[in-house]
Amino acid sequence: MIIEEQLQLLLLFYNTRHPQNQNMIIWRPIYLIKESDKVDLQMREHKLRWFHFSSLKKMLIKNGFKVIATYSGTTKEEFKEDKHIEMWFVTIAL
Repeated sequence: MIIEEQLQLLLLFYNTRHPQNQNMIIWRPIYLIKESDKVDLQMREHKLRWFHFSSLKKMLIKNGFKVIATYSGTTKEEFKEDKHIEMWFVTIAL
């Protein structure tokens, strides 16, 4: 929650898999915003594509990127496909 003198913001969200495409995640954020005594509720839906490590790496290389490193998250531990679910690519455009 962000609290300033005239603004308060609360963000809630939940994720589900798309019923017809298991490689797609539906992210549904819910924003509750209070600004100058006015309250606004906003609900949104975003479709996010889920990629497997090997296919994403091939796609990056095919589209002109060099993969410098792949981490499992903010700890900078080397990503291992059989161990981690979160992957961060460090790349440069060629």
